[in-house]
Amino acid sequence: MSANLRPICIPCTKETNGALRLSDSEGTCRKHEELLMSNELVDASFTSKMASETDVPRKIRNIKIKRGKYRDACVEDAKKAEGVNVTNARDVVTDNFLCSGGNEPQTDHVACKGESGGATYINKKDRLIQVGVVSWGVKDICTNKNTDPVSQAATRDYHTNLFSVDIRSFLKDHLGKDQIGNPLTFF
Repeated sequence: MSANLRPICIPCTKETNGALRLSDSEGTCRKHEELLMSNELVDASFTSKMASETDVPRKIRNIKIKRGKYRDACVEDAKKAEGVNVTNARDVVTDNFLCSGGNEPQTDHVACKGESGGATYINKKDRLIQVGVVSWGVKDICTNKNTDPVSQAATRDYHTNLFSVDIRSFLKDHLGKDQIGNPLTFF
């Protein structure tokens, strides 16, 4: 590790308290979510595998996580995904997912097929804090590696939400007992 190379932070951990400059008494999962996800449009990024021959192997893709009044339309577009046949989009896009994409109020980048599992993160106080995991999308529009894929009106991506109680429980069970390095301290 160095000033230029640090691990990504996982929310709801004592380690991320330090990155957010919070004391042990201030640091709660709720406080982390409040600091990172308080707006209806949250600036976030993911790292794409798509790159042209002249680019570095990866590109940073910027997105807006849709919350509040923007979330409903984003979730509703899940019904347009191939293989999704539901009346209520919330049956497939539960609170375990964050939503991005589309072109309102601005056009987002989109994830390409094969990028699932990558980190969705926020840059806060010069630290990268992971808030999600790229999971699935409505439509794969990445057909040419030399293009810069941006969302169409109904092209949405869904990211596993690390603030979800179910996901936090999974992370705590697996990363809190890590035998490879130092286990994270969850609260």
